[in-house]
Formats: sequence, C-alpha cells, structure tokens
Amino acid sequence: MEHAGYACSLDTAEIRSATDIDGADMRELVKVLAEGDEPVKFEELTETARAHGLFERLIGGDGELKPADKSAFGKLVKRYDRRVFGGHLRFVVDGKGHSRSFRVVTEDK
Repeated sequence: MEHAGYACSLDTAEIRSATDIDGADMRELVKVLAEGDEPVKFEELTETARAHGLFERLIGGDGELKPADKSAFGKLVKRYDRRVFGGHLRFVVDGKGHSRSFRVVTEDK
C-alpha cells in the first residue's frame, strides 16, 4: 500500500473528531509552561492557555471568566496533576485554593 502512495494501513489513524481535545490542549500547555522557569498562578495559566488557543470551549478567547468556567477549568487541570507528558515533562499542581500554582518539572530518563 505504501509503495502505491497510500498511508501505511498499520499506522494509528488521527481522526480529529475522535481525539481527546482536552488531552491535546494539555500536552500543548505543558510544552509552553516547560519553556519558563517559574511556577504560574491560575490567572497566568488561563492567560497562557488563551494566548495559545487552548481550552477554548472552557475559557473562551477573551473577557472575564465566569465562576463556573473557572471551576470547570480548575477541575480539569487538577486531573492532570503529577502526570508525565512526552516521557519527560511532569505537570505539577502545588498548594490549594487561591494559593495554588502550576509548574512543569523535567524528569530524568
């Protein structure tokens, strides 16, 4: 099939409607956060996500976030606490409530 110019039939198909949009957005957000050195607060995390067009269904593109949207985004991000992305970037949520901060730690292979 490949020799005839078609894609390999054994490759995993990328079907946009069936992919995990939140997971893809989180992977991208972790990459962006890994470029910085310091932990960020929730407001900075939200602005970074907006600036890169991530999580638009939750936080939109601009304007003030409604309390329900803040809560939904906060709960979603918390689900990824301590998860490793790309084999070496660990997303970490520190603290609780309004003192919560978010950072990415590079794991040694």
